[in-house]
Amino acid sequence: MARTDNRTGVFFCNCEGKFTDSLDFKAIKKQLQLVPGEIVQEVPGLCKEEGQAQLSMSISAATLNGLVIAGCREDKLNKQCLHTAHQHGIVQEKLAIINLQDLCVNVHQPGEELNQKVVHLTQQSLVKQRLQYPTQVKKIAVSPQILVIGNGPSAETVIKEISLNQPVAVLGAIHSGKIPGATYYEGHSLLRVTGNTGNFSVTLREGQVKTVLQVGGIVLALETPKIIDPSLGLTPEREILPLSAFSTDLEQDWSTKTVAFLLGDGENQALDTSALALQQAIHLRQRYGTKVEFFYKQLQVAGEGQDKTYLLARQAGVKFNRYAGPIDVHTNVLGVTLKYCDPLLPDFKSNRVLLDYLVCGESYLPSPEGAELAELLQVDLGGHGFFQQNNAHLLPSVSNREGIYFVGPCHHPIHALDIVTQAQFVAAKLASFAPGVVSISQLQPIVDPERCSLCLTCYRTCAKSAVEIDYQQQSATINP
Repeated sequence: MARTDNRTGVFFCNCEGKFTDSLDFKAIKKQLQLVPGEIVQEVPGLCKEEGQAQLSMSISAATLNGLVIAGCREDKLNKQCLHTAHQHGIVQEKLAIINLQDLCVNVHQPGEELNQKVVHLTQQSLVKQRLQYPTQVKKIAVSPQILVIGNGPSAETVIKEISLNQPVAVLGAIHSGKIPGATYYEGHSLLRVTGNTGNFSVTLREGQVKTVLQVGGIVLALETPKIIDPSLGLTPEREILPLSAFSTDLEQDWSTKTVAFLLGDGENQALDTSALALQQAIHLRQRYGTKVEFFYKQLQVAGEGQDKTYLLARQAGVKFNRYAGPIDVHTNVLGVTLKYCDPLLPDFKSNRVLLDYLVCGESYLPSPEGAELAELLQVDLGGHGFFQQNNAHLLPSVSNREGIYFVGPCHHPIHALDIVTQAQFVAAKLASFAPGVVSISQLQPIVDPERCSLCLTCYRTCAKSAVEIDYQQQSATINP
């Protein structure tokens, strides 16, 4: 049975003409079986501001309470259309996204079969909208302020992003200077955290003085210590340096020097290690003409733009050497002697190079305060002592506790490279608290009194104790 208040709009995004040769939207719209209250429109580009403006006007004109969006990029459409939907009081449960690119155009050849696939998926989404019970929307007060815990580049980056929209409280000292819109609690320690996302109560302590903050969300952006990759078995010396300690200020004339960058295979080695080493190698070659060698077992170039950096290093004249097994390093008055085995040569023949400097890749250690913070905040730690991500591939900055996020290498060394992206993601997630009020849907089960037999099964098993018995009506009821 369809809802009596169903007002759903179907919007086909033509992606600025991208689907013109593949899909016949006029034929598709004619084949859709609509009921009163439903409309269908074609929009040139919902990924653009103009398309979202047109969507907004259509929602207002038809007083829509549900949306079916069919377009090419599901991730971008979902983010932008959900924002527009929220502006008109349409909750996430009333927004359906159809990926025309992956589910239709990439699967079928242009023609009737392709059009029918679009009709089927759209009709399916419409039926689901019709059968949904009315969604009650409740507005609740939240704290717009966000707490950032950290005192280095990761914290500074996320503070700058969040403070564009809402106030930030900072537990830690930012040595590069204070950021407008942020309140700093230097010398304080975290004592207690209670509450839930949107309304956390955080107790800080400085000596005997306690300060209670109300915050909407918490961001952990701790810096983590670095050491020379333990898999290399080396210790710092004058000519053997960790990557973070290497600087061109060490010498006046680099044109006559030979520098080697040596990466290990430690499991806590971050993507930024290979990225920074490549950048330093390119700089030495292009500016000074330094002879640069690059030693690796497995070179990580999976980060954004790293493949281009790798190619640029080759073009600049950096010599890449893959090695296998252990390395042998000795220092003397002439410099550093590096002996390694080349797996591409017969019988793993060993080679020897004489260097002025050997720059070693680094590994991250877990943050020293990580275990204590994990206990206070009730977030998980991974096997190596780093904060455990909720979803390592899709949502790496999300913790297991709603409203608490990670930025930087504190949750895994691999995430030291894309700090800006993480900060922007977290800021976008927390921006909904900026107005101080959020709208939430109150989807809940509904008991049909005519079919209820008073078996008490729901009453006994409800984990939230939300079921009550109305003896006058002889039926179970749900307490919202």
